[in-house]
Amino acid sequence: MKQRTVRKKFPFIKKDKQSKSVTYWSLPSEGTYLEGVLLGAKMAKIYLEEIDRLPQHSPVLPMCVLSATESEQISRARHGQIVGFFTEIELALKFR
Repeated sequence: MKQRTVRKKFPFIKKDKQSKSVTYWSLPSEGTYLEGVLLGAKMAKIYLEEIDRLPQHSPVLPMCVLSATESEQISRARHGQIVGFFTEIELALKFR
C-alpha cells in the first residue's frame, strides 16, 4: 500500500502541503478529555479495520505515537485521544 493510499485510509494521517512532511496524528487538539477519548477510539476502529491491508513492517502505529506525543504540552483533548486510541487497540487484542 503506497503512502498516499495509507493517508486516504486513515483520517488522522495528513501531508502538510507546505513542508511536504507527513503527520501521523493530525486530529484537532481542542475539546474535552471525553471528546478526545471518543475520537481516539473511533480512529482506532478505523486503524483496526485497515491493519491487515498495511504492508508488513509498516510503521503506522509507532509513527502515530510519535506524532501524537511530539508536543511538550499535550492538551486534555489530545491526552484523551491517545487514551481512547490505545484502549480500543488493547481491547481488540484482548478479545481476538
